[in-house]
Amino acid sequence: MPLGIIAKPFVSTLDAVLLSILFATFEGLCRNLKSALEHVSHGLSMIRGLCGGPNAMVLLDQLAPDPGELMSEVVSLYSRLGVQTQIVVDGRIDVETRRSRERLKASPEEIRKVNSRLDRYFNPTKGLSSYPETFSNLEEALDYWLAMTRRVENKGPDVVRVVRDLLAANAQDHSKVDKAIDRFQSSSELSLYTSDTRSQLEQWRRAFWPLYQHHTTPHLGERADWSIISLYIEYLALSIHSNVARYGDYDYVKSITPQCRDIVKLCEVLLHQQDMKSRKPAHMFTMHTGLTWHLIFVAINCRDPDVRLSAMRVLEAYPRHDGLWSSHLLLEVAKKSQNIEIENITDESQEVQWRRLCRRVYLFEEAGSKLIFRFMRKNKETERWELIEEYADASQLRRGTGGLKWRERPLSSQMFTLQWGQTADAASGTLWPGMGCVRQNP
Repeated sequence: MPLGIIAKPFVSTLDAVLLSILFATFEGLCRNLKSALEHVSHGLSMIRGLCGGPNAMVLLDQLAPDPGELMSEVVSLYSRLGVQTQIVVDGRIDVETRRSRERLKASPEEIRKVNSRLDRYFNPTKGLSSYPETFSNLEEALDYWLAMTRRVENKGPDVVRVVRDLLAANAQDHSKVDKAIDRFQSSSELSLYTSDTRSQLEQWRRAFWPLYQHHTTPHLGERADWSIISLYIEYLALSIHSNVARYGDYDYVKSITPQCRDIVKLCEVLLHQQDMKSRKPAHMFTMHTGLTWHLIFVAINCRDPDVRLSAMRVLEAYPRHDGLWSSHLLLEVAKKSQNIEIENITDESQEVQWRRLCRRVYLFEEAGSKLIFRFMRKNKETERWELIEEYADASQLRRGTGGLKWRERPLSSQMFTLQWGQTADAASGTLWPGMGCVRQNP
């Protein structure tokens, strides 16, 4: 009886966490994003409290005979949803909304505490730091991938602190923003993080590449084929996103064109395969970060215009919903970005032009019903470049009235925002939301 009394509140909390996943999935499938966001926010708060309490280890071990897989899946799902809440907010992007979002984000100290308690569940297999010459199968490659990405994520608290210190507070002080971007590129701490991450990624790639080549030949079975491709896409994306220090460096951004091209090509392979199987709504919906996120990143950031257009073509050809994200709306973001690219063309150097383009930030207000885009535009009267904000009503797409109509409005935030794979702003300095525990699944 005493054990039952002690365990009962915990079981209720676990039930509530799992129900939040169920409800968020249902509301996401029905495109009721306001309710989905409420369930995600509630679930993130509960699971952080569950993992961060004084009796966390005892309670976690009572979950199941082997709680590691359950906790890994639950925390990974909420982390992916947390990434999505970085750009989709319930109300307006104003001070009050920002404050409510900040309350849901973990401090570096909280991340470090929760990471230490969950580490044995995310890294149950010892000795995965020394890579074999070649992975023998997909399961081994995935085990090493999870262990490697876990080591990278464990450095999140330190990176968060560096980002917070380096970001400029006033987005309209363009001189200070430029200096902040320069500080990113010259930061020894970010450079060390990037160097270590890329070293680990390269070790994993060398062991993975023979397996990838072997399993992507036409004569082999479908299941291994697509899983291998999906895992390689995640590798390509992480290899780009981890180099956050150089997001303002035109030469670096230009150099990732081959990776961007491969991401688009492989995403299309997977989406085409899914499309051949079924066009039912449930098959066009996932609770993962999804291929749409990789495609919109390429459509905005790749410096090869043909690759950008290819990414947009794939987004349009295979409509889908990945959790809180809609490929329809992300395609509109990509179209708007293309127009900004055209406006940005001057006789200045490519480096100068990219410094303006890397200031682009897109967000979704009012549970995705309103699109927000911040970017640099030249004032025709003063001949000076200014940071402006435009918005568009997403319901225009549902009414079938053609493309979105964008209107200018005052800046909803004065904070400098960085958007490179993840989103960070000077108010929080947060690159990874939730607990920083991101499990990458193929």
